[in-house]
Amino acid sequence: MGAAGHYNLLTQQEIFDFKLPPLKNDCFLWLWCPFRKFEDGISTVRAWGFRYCETGIVWVKMVKDNSHPTMGLGVRIRVCHELLLLGVRGRPAQKNKNTRS
Repeated sequence: MGAAGHYNLLTQQEIFDFKLPPLKNDCFLWLWCPFRKFEDGISTVRAWGFRYCETGIVWVKMVKDNSHPTMGLGVRIRVCHELLLLGVRGRPAQKNKNTRS
């Protein structure tokens, strides 16, 4: 069933065409991306006018009591995490260079 059984989904082209609010010329984009959609996530970063920089933060989805990861969806591997993709446009100032993943 997946997400489509719970709410309406956008096509990948609709996501590419999504109108972002006005942004500064020099800025970062943080985009959560399901692991199975990693390539689409990078394509989305580029379609929105950003350069893909890196992936450094992973969200491991846990069961309600936080005792173990959820049983994710997947064809070959039951993926239970999402990636936070970082895109950049222009030359935004980086105020803190000590951020760790």
